[in-house]
Amino acid sequence: MAKIKRRGRPKYKFTKKKESLWGIIAMACSIVALIVFIAAVVVSVSCAGEADIYNGSRGMLALLFSIAALVLGMEGLRQRDTYKLYSTIGTFAGLILTICFIIIYLTGILF
Repeated sequence: MAKIKRRGRPKYKFTKKKESLWGIIAMACSIVALIVFIAAVVVSVSCAGEADIYNGSRGMLALLFSIAALVLGMEGLRQRDTYKLYSTIGTFAGLILTICFIIIYLTGILF
């Protein structure tokens, strides 16, 4: 039998905390928003900027997913006795994506 060498101390978990379900869903929503946004950009570039109305609806769908990620991530941060990693990632990703989408839409409307 081979002896397995461990680096550092063994890690024990003496808590009943779990990852927040809202945080996991928020992170998934932000990933979906990013994928939908990238797909909309690829379609727009391949059509030389003359994409159809469906591409605009993809962008709006990505905006809705990013807003959902922001709200769900904030709800996950409010939960007690849960780990906050996924909630924090989902909240910040949703916030950044929402700000980016709003800037893109305002740029398209104003210019």
